[in-house]
Amino acid sequence: MKKFLTLSLLFHLGICQAQPNNHLEMLNSITPTFPDCKDINNKLNCYNDTFGNLIVNQLNTDFSNQNIQDTTFKVKIFAMTNADGTTNVKSIETDQNQYIPTIQKACNNIPLVTPVYNEFTKKHETSSTKFSLTFYVKNNEFGVEPSQTNKELANKKIDIPTIIQFPTVKDCITKTKEEFQECMSNQIHTTLKNNTTKKVFDTIEKQNYKVEVNVDDKGKFKITVETQNPEIQQIITNTLYKLPITGPAFNTKGPTGIISKYTFIANK
Repeated sequence: MKKFLTLSLLFHLGICQAQPNNHLEMLNSITPTFPDCKDINNKLNCYNDTFGNLIVNQLNTDFSNQNIQDTTFKVKIFAMTNADGTTNVKSIETDQNQYIPTIQKACNNIPLVTPVYNEFTKKHETSSTKFSLTFYVKNNEFGVEPSQTNKELANKKIDIPTIIQFPTVKDCITKTKEEFQECMSNQIHTTLKNNTTKKVFDTIEKQNYKVEVNVDDKGKFKITVETQNPEIQQIITNTLYKLPITGPAFNTKGPTGIISKYTFIANK
């Protein structure tokens, strides 16, 4: 099914107890914390550097007896931190494919971290992080360049609320608008497929329809559907209340309402 996606945001509807004063504090508040990073001013840099050092140690172990040409290469990592402090690396991207098994081995032994703390729910929560590391080889020894988050962030005040966490949806741990849109559209499709008969689902697939998902600052949501078939419209609406949405979005000042809109084009 072809999809065209748009997303609009509501203004924040609540205020959390601890509001970040600048962008560095905001980044610290959404970054999991390794044990050695608790007293570090820039937790994001420390998080990335700790990941990098763990990988470097494994690379130097696995390739200790090999003659390796001096080089530099980047590795992009998508890591999910669970509420229990464990870490699952979802993807590793690099043009140096020979190192991926070793990087994966290092990522399988990430120590427990302190997960992100949600001031609204008063609980530690699952979060995800995408980051890039630059590694180098010099004299048969691997190293990693230290992270350099902009030092001006500490003095950059937060004036306009910015979305820092999208609504909590099963399998939709996302950081960007595009990631949230894509995952939600897949969830809509999967929810309809798994909760209707094949005959009904096939009928839905032959319709053009629009879905609006309005999640308020408490995590409760409302579904609005537009289609030319009133019966199918009601079926889609009722079924989509089974979407696994369990928490609100957050901006830099607290929990917020958010509206996402999806247009589905019929299969011909």
